[in-house]
Formats: sequence, structure tokens, C-alpha cells
Amino acid sequence: MDASTTRSTSRRRTRGPSSGTFSFRETVYPWNSPIPVVAVEGDYHEMGRQFGAATGAIVKRSVAFNLPTLEKVLERSKVSKRDYLSGVEGAISGLTDRGFLDEVQGTAEGAGVPYDSLLLVNCNVDILSTMPSPEEHGRFFCSMFAAWGAATKDGSVVAGHNDDGARIMDQYAVLKVARPKRGHAFVCPQVPGYLAYDCIVNSSRLFVCGTAVDDRIKNSEAVYDGVPNWAIYRWLGQFSSSVEDGIERLLAAKSMTVKNWCFVGEGEGGSVVEATPKHHARMAPPRTKDWVGVSTNTLCPELDPYLAKVPHPSSGDHRCASVRREVESRRGGIDVRGGMEILSSHYDSSRDREGASEHTPCRHMEFEDRFAGTCRSIVASFGPGAGETRVNVCLGNPCYGLWRQLELGPRFEVVSGYDGDADDERQLARVLASA
Repeated sequence: MDASTTRSTSRRRTRGPSSGTFSFRETVYPWNSPIPVVAVEGDYHEMGRQFGAATGAIVKRSVAFNLPTLEKVLERSKVSKRDYLSGVEGAISGLTDRGFLDEVQGTAEGAGVPYDSLLLVNCNVDILSTMPSPEEHGRFFCSMFAAWGAATKDGSVVAGHNDDGARIMDQYAVLKVARPKRGHAFVCPQVPGYLAYDCIVNSSRLFVCGTAVDDRIKNSEAVYDGVPNWAIYRWLGQFSSSVEDGIERLLAAKSMTVKNWCFVGEGEGGSVVEATPKHHARMAPPRTKDWVGVSTNTLCPELDPYLAKVPHPSSGDHRCASVRREVESRRGGIDVRGGMEILSSHYDSSRDREGASEHTPCRHMEFEDRFAGTCRSIVASFGPGAGETRVNVCLGNPCYGLWRQLELGPRFEVVSGYDGDADDERQLARVLASA
């Protein structure tokens, strides 16, 4: 990581709250340092080149890891790589913003990888969840919560998201702080090389995130000419000015997968939309209407005819129940610290007790002999009234990770923050060098 593009502030060690007990071997997890911050600004190509130059070693690793698998899936599906990428370029240009392709080009140049290869890597979730047919694939992960109004300690918005998945590439995530010439400034914790990832906070004080769904779309519902996930997240995060604006953009930019999408805005509260490529529905609001909690559970029964159902209760059902229990038990006093505790929880609703497992908000799939689980956590807060946006991000499981906090001004200039100590920074350099 180029030191000139990584911005640190005053250093103070902070660790995530613990819930239950958990031990691990450090050699398995390279993420025992604060998440690195990479700041970019300018037009699309400029931001791409800056990001690619700063994270080139990781981008190269991501391409080398993803590309062979994606090419094999396309070959098995009898789809040419050239035709697939041509369709992706057309969908991005027609339904979101042509400039995203310029950014992929700039990132490829900055990192020293082929443009076509990096664009295909940006389609990894879409290819791996739809080809050759959606019903053949297993589920993806993630959990989130949001609270506002009477549910929070001071009436502000507090929202959080756990990225759960395979740990091969997500362990090398960075926190991008972007100030584009068009649209809103935004922050996005993401794997370098992608246009975005599954949670974005922007300077219109909007929090956008998504989770996968345990139930898969039926083969008859699949589309292959939609917009890749990472481009949709970027479209929503960079250009949405409100909850309703974000939902309108989501429904206009046809996705290729099924997800629960959550939009939370200052003064607006939150709304969750479950959407397949062809259908969508809004989740019924909770009784109190001042918080939501979601995992990979199915939210809207009216979409069941379009889904290939898995046995229920599923892991997503259990994690959703656990998240909602943690939020409801704190309702009226939720603040950033409480948000970190919610994401760090080891309460397992399937067993009605504490104990780290794959069914807890802080997901530990290593207990099921899988190199997967929570890879990154984010808690964002803003309001009430004008002021700074606060973002706390942790790599790895939040129960023992090192949290980095940024305070961001109206244009998402970094006002203040804290991270790990100097030893953490040296360890970070070693991690990036090994990438």
C-alpha cells in the first residue's frame, strides 16, 4: 500500500466488545490490524488509477484467484467471455453510468492487470450465483441492522452491516473514501478491484447495504443481461439522495441475483426491499417502526412463487432472530458502541444461548470446518441535524477485531479519527507485502 494514499489520524488502540469466548490461531487470520484507508478523488479514470496504484498487489491477487474459476463457469455454460463482457458493458452503460467502465479501466492500468480480466472479476457474484442455473448454487451470507428516532440514544441514525463470506479475498479489504466529480462522496469497505461492495455510506447521509437470501431464484426467473452487483451498489451509493431515490434506482437497474436491500436515511428511517431480477416487495415494517434487523432470511412471502425454497428455519432465519433480539433488547439506548455490540453478538437463537457459531450475528463458520464467516463489520451514524458522519470499521470478526473510526465532514473530508498503534501499522505493511 502506497503510504501517500493511506491516511491515518491520532492513534489509539480499541478492540471490539467481546461476547462469549473464542480462541484462534493468528497464523490463520492475516487481519490483526486496522483496515487501511485509501482516499481517491477526481473523475472516474483518475479515481481508478489512484485506487489501482495504491492496492495493486491485492488487485493482482484477486484477479489471479477469481479469473480461472469464472472462465471455467462461462465455458461450462457455453457462454463466450467476449459476449458476456459485451453484455455487461451494455447493461452498465444503459442502466447505471458509463463512467464505471472508465474507472475499471483506470484501476486496471494502476494495478497492472488486463481490463477484461478485472471487469470479469467485478461479475464474480453474478456468475457464481446464476450460471449455469441459479438453483444449482449454495447461498451467500451477511446480516444488518438499523435504528433511528426513539430506538437510538439521541435520535440519530445508527446502522451496521456484517459482511459474511469466504475469507480468501475478503481478508484484504480496504476502506475507500471517494470524492468523485459527479454524485455524492462516499465510503465503502471493499475488496480492491471491485467497483464497490455490499455496504456504502454517502454524503447525503444515506446508508445502503444488502444481504443475500438463503432461498434461490428459480431457473425460470434468471436473467443474464442485468447489471453486476458491484456496479449496482456503486450506482446506489454514489447517486442516491434519499431512501425513495435509492429504491427507484435499484428497481430501474435490473440485478441478476436476489437480495435484501436496506436503505436508511437521516430523518427518513429505514426501508428494506427484497428483489429478484423480475419482482420485488417491501418488508413489512416492525411494530415500533424505528428499527430493522435482517439477515439472509426471506422477508416477503409474496415472492415465494419465484424462489427455490431451502429447508426452514435456515441459518439466515436463526441469524435474523439473533440480530433482532440484540436490537430490541437495546431499543431506546442504541449508540455506536451498542451497534458494535450487536454485530459482535454470539447469541445463537437456534440454541437459545450464547456460543459462537454460524447462526450468530458475529458468524464463526470455522466451527463447521469452513474457512468462512464474518470478514468485515461497519457501524455508521449520523444526525440528528447537521454535523459529521461517523464510520467505524473492523476487519475480521468484530468480537476481537481492531476497529478504525473516521469522522467525516459534509464533503466526506476526514475530520478526525483513530486507529491502531504503530505496531499495528507495521503488521499491516507485512500483510500487504505478502499479498
